[in-house]
Amino acid sequence: MIAPARIPSKCASCLKTGSLLVTQDIVGDTLVWVESFDCACGHGFEAKGEGFPSPFARKGLLIANGYHRVQLVKRAKGSAFQELLAYCVGAKEAKALAKASARLPITVYEGTVVEAQFIAAAFSDLGASVKREAFDPPIA
Repeated sequence: MIAPARIPSKCASCLKTGSLLVTQDIVGDTLVWVESFDCACGHGFEAKGEGFPSPFARKGLLIANGYHRVQLVKRAKGSAFQELLAYCVGAKEAKALAKASARLPITVYEGTVVEAQFIAAAFSDLGASVKREAFDPPIA
């Protein structure tokens, strides 16, 4: 699933407003992002990377595609599961969540639709049951 966002951005060459196209996808077992900009003046660029895009680009993806969360419905066993849980919620919180299995489901990740798909697949591959859903973020 590719999730695109067009973010208003100024051309570094002519300073006219254009749009930065940001996409996020899963390629194999890797989360990837691409940012590209093309201007009528001829200036343009493309940048690619693995993992999370810049905070600016990520915010654009969240605005364009909504906020998504992954909820742990059934735990899995093993150290790989504990490591993934620790990564998603922070090592200190992972210990508390490990004790909270009676209170499932528990939200273990919030982010873009592609990130949620990536995290949900990782938990599922380890034998955990998860639920993905869109949600409205709290108003800050």
